[in-house]
Amino acid sequence: MSVAVFGGSFDPVHNGHVRLAENVLNSGISADRIIIVPAYISPFKQDRKGYADGFHRLNMCRAAFANISNAEISDYELRSEGISYTVNTLRHFHSIFPDEKLYFIVGSDSLRTLPAWKNFPEIMKLCTIAAAARSEEDRLNIRRFAEDVLPYGEVVTADCEPFEISSTEIRRLIGEGKDISPYVPEAVAQYIRDNRLYSI
Repeated sequence: MSVAVFGGSFDPVHNGHVRLAENVLNSGISADRIIIVPAYISPFKQDRKGYADGFHRLNMCRAAFANISNAEISDYELRSEGISYTVNTLRHFHSIFPDEKLYFIVGSDSLRTLPAWKNFPEIMKLCTIAAAARSEEDRLNIRRFAEDVLPYGEVVTADCEPFEISSTEIRRLIGEGKDISPYVPEAVAQYIRDNRLYSI
């Protein structure tokens, strides 16, 4: 059995996140379950002005992934508070699933920063990195990175559909009063409207 851990700010969660989760479960690495873990504070995003708090991001994730039967939403990092270091999250889930293969999902653009993450060698021992690939160029970069870090552990490719808009751009569209319905699940769009998130 295998478990995939999918962490991030999810600020807001969007269709690209949902499609990646579906692909991780149904193709490629074919994990048996995927655990979505909204970060309390990302080490790379400590200025939280203009962002949604953890309560709202957790609820948006619950709405976004509600129709994926093998997806679970974890509030581990939100309950832990402080800066959300990946190594701590992986220690946590490794203790829960000690006999199961553990994957950690990252965007292909995050690979270049991975060796600078806190306790990088331990991260590689605790899990297999599943890097999301949206193009042949991504796949090539992932293969090169996998070769470079081979002494530390395993990196595999998790194929996903291209999704060209980021959470940052979605927040900008909301602030400008523009329609975001093509980019987020309807339940998430409704939640954002009901709670007046990201509006200027």
